[in-house]
Amino acid sequence: MSNNIEYTNLTLANSDYSDLLEKIEKLLDEELKRIQTTGKGNYFGMTPYPVFDIDKLAEAMAKQFIGSNQYPFENIDGTAFATVYMPEVEAQQKFSQQLHSILRKMQRCMQSLYFKQPNAPKQQTPNALHIYMKKFVEEITKTLSSSSLSSQTGSQMHGLTYGSFTTPFDVKKRRLSVTKNPESSEVGEKIWLKGHKLTVQVQNIGQFDRDVIDGIMTRLKQMREAGEELDDESLSDVQDELKRKAAAPTSDLQALRNAVIAETVARIFRECKVRYLQYLLNGMKVWNKPGKERGMRLLENLIARLRALDEYSRAYDLEHYEVTFQQRTYNFKEILSGAAAFDSLPIITEIEGLLNETTDVQQGIKTFIVGVKLKLNGKVQVHGGKNDTVFDYNISLLDPQTPLYKRRKAAAIDEERFYEKVLHVALLYLVLVRLDDPTFDAVAFFEKKIRPVLQTGSEEEKLDVLLKIKRGIEAGKKAEEYIRTLKDLLVEFIKHQSIGPDMAPETLVLSLKSSLLNTDLDSIVNSHIYFQEFVPQQSKSVLKHVAVEEARTSNDALCKLPLQIQFEPLYYYPADTLEEVYTMKYTATQLKTLPVMLVPVDNSEYLRDIKNSFGKLNRIALYYRHHTWYSDSPEAFVYRFTYITLAYIFVKMLASYAVGKGEDPDLFLPILCIHDRDEAEADVNRHDETVYKEEEQKTVQLSDEAFIHSFAKLLDFLLSQDYLSSSQGFKRDTIQGAKQGIHKRRNALASLFSALPRSFVKQLAQPNRDYALKKLALVIVSSRPSDKNRKAQEPDSIEGATLYGQIVGIERLDTGAIRLGLLTTFSANLEKKELYSRPQALIDQLRKYAAQGYSHFLYVAHAPYNRTLKVEQLDLYFMNESVIQALREIPAGEKGEHIRVYPIFCDKYYVVNRKPRARSSVPDVNSLYIDDIGELAQVSRDTSKKAILFFNIFTGKTINPESVYNGVMSYTTLVNTYQNDVTYDQYIWSDLLSLSSENSLRAEILEMLTLFHFWRFEKGNEIRNVNKTGKDKRIQIQMKLDPYSQIIGTDSVGKLSIYPHMRSKVRFNALSYLTEVRSVLRKQKNEGER
Repeated sequence: MSNNIEYTNLTLANSDYSDLLEKIEKLLDEELKRIQTTGKGNYFGMTPYPVFDIDKLAEAMAKQFIGSNQYPFENIDGTAFATVYMPEVEAQQKFSQQLHSILRKMQRCMQSLYFKQPNAPKQQTPNALHIYMKKFVEEITKTLSSSSLSSQTGSQMHGLTYGSFTTPFDVKKRRLSVTKNPESSEVGEKIWLKGHKLTVQVQNIGQFDRDVIDGIMTRLKQMREAGEELDDESLSDVQDELKRKAAAPTSDLQALRNAVIAETVARIFRECKVRYLQYLLNGMKVWNKPGKERGMRLLENLIARLRALDEYSRAYDLEHYEVTFQQRTYNFKEILSGAAAFDSLPIITEIEGLLNETTDVQQGIKTFIVGVKLKLNGKVQVHGGKNDTVFDYNISLLDPQTPLYKRRKAAAIDEERFYEKVLHVALLYLVLVRLDDPTFDAVAFFEKKIRPVLQTGSEEEKLDVLLKIKRGIEAGKKAEEYIRTLKDLLVEFIKHQSIGPDMAPETLVLSLKSSLLNTDLDSIVNSHIYFQEFVPQQSKSVLKHVAVEEARTSNDALCKLPLQIQFEPLYYYPADTLEEVYTMKYTATQLKTLPVMLVPVDNSEYLRDIKNSFGKLNRIALYYRHHTWYSDSPEAFVYRFTYITLAYIFVKMLASYAVGKGEDPDLFLPILCIHDRDEAEADVNRHDETVYKEEEQKTVQLSDEAFIHSFAKLLDFLLSQDYLSSSQGFKRDTIQGAKQGIHKRRNALASLFSALPRSFVKQLAQPNRDYALKKLALVIVSSRPSDKNRKAQEPDSIEGATLYGQIVGIERLDTGAIRLGLLTTFSANLEKKELYSRPQALIDQLRKYAAQGYSHFLYVAHAPYNRTLKVEQLDLYFMNESVIQALREIPAGEKGEHIRVYPIFCDKYYVVNRKPRARSSVPDVNSLYIDDIGELAQVSRDTSKKAILFFNIFTGKTINPESVYNGVMSYTTLVNTYQNDVTYDQYIWSDLLSLSSENSLRAEILEMLTLFHFWRFEKGNEIRNVNKTGKDKRIQIQMKLDPYSQIIGTDSVGKLSIYPHMRSKVRFNALSYLTEVRSVLRKQKNEGER
């Protein structure tokens, strides 16, 4: 039964780190005394470069808090995030004082250690200490051209070998056109890329409350007709109470409505995944190619079995599906009801890329346009997978004796979740048993042979039945042959010139089943408890009662929302224009460089390899080890808190000496994160990327490797606010002398140096051309919660947030070359209400660069789509009118003009690659693009005419030669949105949406945007071209399809910075915290910065 609690407003939890920081200070005091007494430190060292064994100090801190309930925040019910909310001035002052004290103590430790070195000067006056420390740090900085950064012998990695600083890179781009009709022989023969899009339209959303109430009342009347005692007065009371609940924002009926709104779009997409397979099968029947009959039968049987599983998930009450495994209780109804229930299959549809989302508020209609692709049993490289196919990766879960099972179990943080995956695969992969036999009933087999054992058998019998499933699936390698046949069939069909067929919109319904309704009539009438098997605080629990089905009369639905789906093909072919070629090269190779290494030191053999590879490299070394504590335990939090606090202050302290007073921050800090193990298997800390839509009831898990990886990204981001920084992970096979390590090393180093500025020179450029756009800044913004109470529902509830972003400068030089470089990153803590109204920190950043000559800003944020069925007036978040107006008020130049802000958002979708390849297997074009707005309307058309797709850019070559798909980045901007700003639409149309011509601002903006993708390139292949002067060494590169991932998305620094707190289900935002640390240290200049 669901509870009937209606929540009230609650406040944020105050954070107080004074006890933690005081204990850190004590350990630093002991370290200073140790150094002064013995000449050696337990945590700090010089070998001869600065070494900080933060792990040892952080572990000492963690041991003091094992099992502790002394939380560094108020223990308030409903707390979801607790990080930097300190409303009391005294608490803020103490926090500041303690951080400065820690900095001074670290300075004294390093200074004392320095003067204990054999070559240290004897005189130790206070002023001299700073001079010597500054000189010491300057001595360990090296330019990018120094020998320790560019020498290489043999296959073993030595230093930061990267020979591409003086090597030019050739990049090519070419224009495409798109059509829905390939019938023309002229077009058909030239098709390079093909894809499918899906349009989903859900109707009558606005009358959901009324329909649910009507459905409940109809059901109650049916119960009375069946003999239940229920008079008219009771019926009237129930109806009145339901109407009251519909108007109450915190009632269980509203919770149900919110759950349906929030969760069912993904459930609709799950149904579309099966219907896409049917759509392709229908096309194959029209195709009718001889010899494909068996593959088509396999596909038909797979579709039928997936439909049977869907029906099975709703066939019985919840208790019927309950089983036990490894002393835990699981429920197959819950497993099968999830939106991702079929996603573990080796062959299945994937929904990739939200191209548009429109809302008709008056009609209560929501429309989604998304990209569609196929999963084709590809290789798994993460979470224990080592180039295993999807099939092998998942089927291994049924046999505890396989090495892959052991790797996955060892890597799993959440054991309960791991065993749930085992059971999920046991049921789901039954669809592959005897797939060529249409009479085999996978559901009946599970009901008769598997479920009884899982309910009543011993653990040994359960493991045995799972192993029998695996053997049955693998028998005679039939399953692998089925998968191979299906893959070959699907690839051949989707690569065929015409991949139709045309499809008329198909009408379905989203049904909320009557199984949701409480069967206890007395509790309905007297206690007003209407729903069962639904937990308001766990919105996904509603999915057990949701179905997407044919539009026909159904007696078991409380209400239905009509919906339409339509798959449509898209065909891309080269336009009648020549390719454009640019030469790219680095422009800053003389920066002072201070490498930072995060080094695992608990594996002596691997540590020896690391020393062999980096022994001569001047760097700062930060140590870490692997630990056995649970990632959401108090000691794990204290360890992470200590580590990030001290690591950031330590590196920032040494970097400040390298820069010196009055100098420009011309220091480059490459951060090398050395990994000893694969990251833990977990889908935790990865949620649907909906703005502020957090699964707050789910505990975030974090392995040691995942933590160090995330912190390297975080440290890189924070240091980039003051210097130039980048980060990259290095695994064993990259560092050691393995053959494959050479290529991985080149790509890893390319990524490590990706933040450095580069220039692009267009070959065969029009001489003496006048360019209208000299400078363009690309601003990328996002946000994450810092302090939040999940139960605070009132409009005036306070919520803390962290705004963060990145600014890239793009400049046209006098020579005509285009130079790109990172200007800065930024972050600030503020109240959420300010975030989407007038974010002053963002305004200050744009004002700063407007003063440096930037008057045009491409403003990139997460798409203002909520991926739900919400039809009320939508919040545009960072693209709200008040935000855009505030930015546009920033002056540009001295003529009273203001800057121009171009709000854009983007998403990825995928298309089939049919483009011809050169004999060397290297495509002759690195990127393809479409800039014709009329043609792009075929990809995504917004009926509200408020979002216009204006640019598509494609990867011209595929990273994996076996890959079937190429990625596409789709760019959209807003028009007809800001009612009080007429001039906005005028310059958006004139600068960004006008017809492209040689001298238009639009052409220059799109050129710069394309080169931004090349600036963030991913990998390169070395080739040699023979010309008149002999051999000309060149590097061909793979452009970065998603250059925004550091700021926006599931791998963004904001996402990676969310850590488990000391109490279960509470989160800590490390980016918010270190943003506050940075702010505190900048407010008061300490003696080390003088």
